[in-house]
Order: sequence, then C-alpha cells, then structure tokens
Amino acid sequence: MLEILLIDDSESDAKLIRRTAQRANVLNPIVHCPTGEEGLAHLETAADLPGLVLLDINMPGMNGYDVLRAIRGSDRTDIAALPVVFLTTSESPDEVVAAYRDSVNSYVVKPVDMAGFQKIMAGLSQYWFEIVALPHEDPAGPRS
Repeated sequence: MLEILLIDDSESDAKLIRRTAQRANVLNPIVHCPTGEEGLAHLETAADLPGLVLLDINMPGMNGYDVLRAIRGSDRTDIAALPVVFLTTSESPDEVVAAYRDSVNSYVVKPVDMAGFQKIMAGLSQYWFEIVALPHEDPAGPRS
C-alpha cells in the first residue's frame, strides 16, 4: 500500500490529518516529516516512494516552494514525477498561481474544522489512490 508523505511543521495539523484520514477510511499510512529537509531526506532514502506528497507552504527553513522545486528538479525521475499537493492555510490568488507555475499537482486550502479535513482527506485518497494512475505503478494493478 502506498504511503502518503506529509511535510508540515505543525504537529497539531499532522495529528489532525492522521485522525481525519482514519475517520475517512484512508488506509494509506501517513509518514510525517516536520521540515522540508527531513521530507527530502525521506524521499532519497525510502525503500518505496510515497504515492502522494502533502506539502505545507509556510514552514521555517525550506518552505513548500523550495521543497517542491527540489522534488521537481531531482536527478531521480521517480522522485521528480511524484504527485505533490500543497495543503496550506493560504488562500492568496498569487500563491495559487505561483504554486501551479512551479508544477504543483493540486492546491488545497486547509479547512478550519475536522469535518472539512475529513472531506478533504477522503477526496484526496479517492482521487490519488483509486482514480488516477500514478507514475511508478502498473496502471492495471491495485491502487491502494
């Protein structure tokens, strides 16, 4: 089963995402890295790459854009092709444009309540693990 890599400096958001994913019956394990540097190190050393990267924009040190550019610029084509979703509090139209310009796959604004998070986690899981073919899997094989 493909994991979800969550790169977010907020421990409370990470706990909320895990809890709401469980309530939304998301079976994919969620690996949390609190910094961009740790997230990139995880990608470089993981035995199996995640099926999805959830990435916060506003983090100290490497921000989400820095991490996204590092992923897209990776010498490893399997890392460069990973689906990356910005999951952020920013609703700025300029941020949305910048994110897509830098080749993010989706831009999702963090909801303010648990029900909203649960809906988002269910939708992301369904879309990325049941509907689309991911770059490092057999399109005819299982997606979860």
